[in-house]
Amino acid sequence: MRHSVQGNPKYLQYRVETPFKNGHLDHVFADKTKAIAFADESAVEFGLALLFDHLTNEIMHISCDRIQFGKNAKQFDYTGDIKFKTSPCPTNWLDKEVK
Repeated sequence: MRHSVQGNPKYLQYRVETPFKNGHLDHVFADKTKAIAFADESAVEFGLALLFDHLTNEIMHISCDRIQFGKNAKQFDYTGDIKFKTSPCPTNWLDKEVK
């Protein structure tokens, strides 16, 4: 799998994935704040983005837009082993609850 490198390769610790067939390739970051912002942007576009600790492959953060996720659910294509760095894993719900 190819990676888009954002920062000095020696310090790349954060990886954002969109687990959809129509999602972008993984992006790797040295800065956690930039990685979370990219995950949020990706979730708005694709529905879900996972932020991994690139060194341990553990999920650190989940960004989700339920409306977009529903639209792309048929294209969900994540086959890796899921490990969570924290329990519970922080989740950023980008859409508003319907009341």
